[in-house]
Amino acid sequence: MALSGRNEVAGYEGCEIGPWGYMPNDDPKVLKNAMDARGLTLVGATEGGNFLDDAAVEGMLKDIDDISKLLKAFPSAKYIVLLPPMYTNLATGELEMNPELTNEEWATYCKNVQKCADRCAANGFIGLFHPHVDSHVQTEEQIERFLNDTNVDLCFDTGHHVYGGGEPISFYKKWAKRIPYIHFKDCDLAVKAKMDENKWSFAKL
Repeated sequence: MALSGRNEVAGYEGCEIGPWGYMPNDDPKVLKNAMDARGLTLVGATEGGNFLDDAAVEGMLKDIDDISKLLKAFPSAKYIVLLPPMYTNLATGELEMNPELTNEEWATYCKNVQKCADRCAANGFIGLFHPHVDSHVQTEEQIERFLNDTNVDLCFDTGHHVYGGGEPISFYKKWAKRIPYIHFKDCDLAVKAKMDENKWSFAKL
């Protein structure tokens, strides 16, 4: 079972359960006992998939229903973070999808993220979209287009934002009303400069 140590060692008190199946999910009592033993509070979960594929989205909706059943045993859990697909292979860096979407593909993408967020809401949770490196929504321009084309708020990740060429503080100030939840991460600017120069994929890092 992959759970971090007690909060006085790890330095934090709350966590998400990660991708569905990463932590025990058959019995909420098992998960609660494991988290209580480590002084951790559950704040949410994660679900990811290909928002360009309607069939994949149907599977995501089922996962969201199952995730919601588990989260209802944890009053502290409010959020389900929706992760987009990367267009590069996470292990090899190989290009697997076209980094650019047509207008029709963009409409499908936004429609399906909205559908997943709406299912979260129907189950009593807040579905938040997570802009991600090497995905179709990573630059500030792409994120703002997404915010304008959906009603879905963000799980704002500072490290991913810098990686995508953005400036997180000013962006947060501009869009604070659409950012109820933040992942605080670092991005080494010296390494990013090398990445930009050599056109590395995220896998290289």
